[in-house]
Amino acid sequence: MKNIGCLLVLFALLSCSGNKLEKELTNFIGTEILFPENMQANLQGKDTLMSFSHAPLKMVVWYDSIGCSSCRIQQMHDWNEIIRYAGENCEVFEPVFIFSPKVSDLYSVNIALRMAGFEYPVYVDPGNFFHKNNPDIPSNERMHTFLIDENNKVVLVGSPLRNELLWELYKEQVESQRKR
Repeated sequence: MKNIGCLLVLFALLSCSGNKLEKELTNFIGTEILFPENMQANLQGKDTLMSFSHAPLKMVVWYDSIGCSSCRIQQMHDWNEIIRYAGENCEVFEPVFIFSPKVSDLYSVNIALRMAGFEYPVYVDPGNFFHKNNPDIPSNERMHTFLIDENNKVVLVGSPLRNELLWELYKEQVESQRKR
């Protein structure tokens, strides 16, 4: 099932792209993701003492410093359905949201997080340590959302938002983990 899921994700991502994307995806699947210890957990714009759960599956959503962080924060409510699903499956699945804004944008990011009222922790990484620890993450933004297994290895790539097929693949991985 794991290989079928990877092939379907590969097909979905490549349907409008060339060989470069295919090569990046192929190289990225199976990569180990390392989380920096110095990322600050943030809940509604305020620092909080949080740590990752011990859930064996984590959906990482990484927003790098390219683009409008405040705009992305305003769209965080799009993830509410997936967060609800994670709450129902918290023993095996957790979303991890990481923002790596420029240091000069940190204040506005914290204000945007406070104003958005997003009620789920977000990790803020202004030193871009997440990317420094994981230089193999492709630059293509479509590959900045991915599922990692209990060994922090990438098993699925792509955002399940507005992609029902991909969301079903994520849920299949969660159900498979629950049966273990």
